[in-house]
Amino acid sequence: MLQLVRKRRDRPGRTDPANDGKDSEEAVQKMQELILARREEMYQQNEAEVRKRWNYEDAIKRPYFHVKPLDRTQLKAWHTYLDWEMAEAEAANAVTEGTGVEGQEGSEVREGIAGHRRVQILFERCLIACALYEEFWDKYAHYLEPRSLEETRSVYRRACEIHLPYKHSFHFQWAMFEERHGNTSEAQRILEALEKAMPGLAMVRLQRVGLERRAGHLEKAESLLKEAVEENKDKPHLHAFYSIKLARFFHKLGKNPSRARAVLQEAIEISPDNSKLYLNLLDLELSGDLRLNGGGVQQCVSKALAAPLSSDLKILFSQRGLQFAEDFGTTVQSVLSIYEEHQKLLNDLGAKKRGAENGDSDDPEKMSKMDDDSGTVAPAQAVPPTIPPVPPPPVMGGDMSGYGNYGNWYQQQQYGGYGGYSNPWSQYNQYYPPS
Repeated sequence: MLQLVRKRRDRPGRTDPANDGKDSEEAVQKMQELILARREEMYQQNEAEVRKRWNYEDAIKRPYFHVKPLDRTQLKAWHTYLDWEMAEAEAANAVTEGTGVEGQEGSEVREGIAGHRRVQILFERCLIACALYEEFWDKYAHYLEPRSLEETRSVYRRACEIHLPYKHSFHFQWAMFEERHGNTSEAQRILEALEKAMPGLAMVRLQRVGLERRAGHLEKAESLLKEAVEENKDKPHLHAFYSIKLARFFHKLGKNPSRARAVLQEAIEISPDNSKLYLNLLDLELSGDLRLNGGGVQQCVSKALAAPLSSDLKILFSQRGLQFAEDFGTTVQSVLSIYEEHQKLLNDLGAKKRGAENGDSDDPEKMSKMDDDSGTVAPAQAVPPTIPPVPPPPVMGGDMSGYGNYGNWYQQQQYGGYGGYSNPWSQYNQYYPPS
């Protein structure tokens, strides 16, 4: 039995019971020193990070939400802080990737201090105070998209469904995000929900049309435009807008200019004073085969000249028709007849403009005002002082150079400013009989 106890006592690694207390105290002290050194290092690193961010934190005066808008200084402070934090995270990630220390404790510390998680926390803090500002949601979504699609989708959903339900531009970004990543059905749902929330907004309908067109659903896109045209017949401005879009759709994608022409002509009947309809109809006629439908251009010009448009627009259409006749006219007689009509239009409109500038004596309001003024008795005025007569200038031999400047005024063409159509037609004088 004694031999067994001695063998156990003499085993390798067994310490003397008298020294166990001393060794344990030394081990505990060393362990405490290591823990304190580790804590001290973390504390110093934390203090250094706090000192770097102190100025940015001090610039934030309202970290909580309030309905009162933030001033530009506060918005700029948040933008500056976020930009700096993202730059710090990128620098830390670059150092981690360059040194190749993944899995070590130093890499974990850097990731915890200046990594992706810290940027997310700052964004969440920012969106508490700036929840109603679209720019910060947009910044957050663009930051998250290369890193996590689900987190990006969550940001869009929170912004559009909770905080910014009527910010159509951010809904458009969300729909484009889903379309870009192949989720077309979700993009359709987003735009349909937005149109129900904001009915009558033309931008939403055009976004839906563009989405269907890019997805290859041309029939759906056409039906959306037709529906918009029919729904807005009582609103001439919107009806003309959608009619132009539908006509372009038929012309460019459907390769059917006749349907496009019919849409524009119907819109002109509803809105005869909309110059954009005539311009699009003219462009449609000019883009076709001029050998087969050359008369359509002049018909469009004639319709525009007969419409209740402004003088400048009528001159513009007349010039377009004249230019077309000059470039593609088949006979010189047709060119000259259009030129005469253009000059007649310039003369008529010029006379009206001069009458408006000089004042119309037939205006009843002006005539009544003149009668009232003539009926009043003028107050007695003081006799002006006598001015000595000034001798007239010499008739001959005097300096008459100042009167020569008025010769240029009478030599100018009266309508030379309308596109330069006066001088180039001197070549056609040979077709007129001498007077």
